[in-house]
Amino acid sequence: MRTTTLQYRKWTPWVSVASVALLGGCQAIGIDLKGVSDAVSALADPLVAQAVVIGFEDPDAKELQFLVDAGLLQSGTMINVYVANAANAANIAKAPVNGARVVLETEDDAFGAPRIGEGSYSIDPTDAISYEDEEEWTLWIDAGREEASWIDVILPPAAELDFPPHPGIGKDIELDLTGQGYNSADIWVYDEHGIPTWANFPTTITELYNQSLATDPLLDVVIPGTAFPRAGTYTIAFGAMVHNSDEQLSDLNKLLSRGMSGKVRFYQVTIEK
Repeated sequence: MRTTTLQYRKWTPWVSVASVALLGGCQAIGIDLKGVSDAVSALADPLVAQAVVIGFEDPDAKELQFLVDAGLLQSGTMINVYVANAANAANIAKAPVNGARVVLETEDDAFGAPRIGEGSYSIDPTDAISYEDEEEWTLWIDAGREEASWIDVILPPAAELDFPPHPGIGKDIELDLTGQGYNSADIWVYDEHGIPTWANFPTTITELYNQSLATDPLLDVVIPGTAFPRAGTYTIAFGAMVHNSDEQLSDLNKLLSRGMSGKVRFYQVTIEK
């Protein structure tokens, strides 16, 4: 949802007589030259942004309190945005943009995301930003260009999951997400002492970019048996993610940029001997 008004001077390119003649010819045969031009510009734009919005359901079960006390589980909403100036995927990690201004605009308020690392802007999980299913949020990125870039994301609900009744030590757990409309999943697993045993959450821009490439519907997810090395009760934080479309990106390289959003729900699974 974009309600912010940002004023920028538009740049008007020089157009030759030959270009005008070519334009007329293309229009005569029904080619949408503006559409072609916009598509080429979107692919050639060197400004890249990868954004993640994750809401955490309140882990209110008594059994999870020790993880809350240890700071491992938090409610609220987390935002991570990585900004780069790169012509291809190989250069994303090598060309961070450190001077950008990143702002999250929700339906009710706006929040600045401070830079926390090279090209990385983040808002830690906070209850001040309330994740509401199906709302549309906008991430504004002002990288000092004539127009600000933006990423729109729609907030999906948490996935509905059915865990197997008697998982065993070292056995994979397969979860069915058919028909739920997600593209990827971020997962964390903790043992009964709060020690992480497995996670697939991207921790580098390269991992984040690789995750964003998923476009097909996510049908199932396998949590490897290595996440359950001993008998006991494990906590699984499961965030099913929706990836936005090219139409929800503006003034960004649409091959290399994406916005991903999802809600994390907490589950407990008892692994038997």
